[in-house]
Amino acid sequence: MRALRFLAGFAVAVASLHETWQALRAAWLDPRLERWVTAAAWVALVVASAGWAGLVVYAADRRAGRVRRRVGVYERALARGGRWP
Repeated sequence: MRALRFLAGFAVAVASLHETWQALRAAWLDPRLERWVTAAAWVALVVASAGWAGLVVYAADRRAGRVRRRVGVYERALARGGRWP
């Protein structure tokens, strides 16, 4: 199940890279507010999905005892409790 969560986050990040690039190019060439909002939304999707995939891998490595340096953002997310990721 953890592998499936990682793959889902990674797949969303990779799949949205093309759309993100196209939105950024469109906003750069024709700088209207709605184009920049669209580009910002695509960038947020890429960052969030890549961050989620990283969190899943970090949590698995942490459970296995392979973490040498703690990552503060991930530690705060894991400290919130719950069973995720």
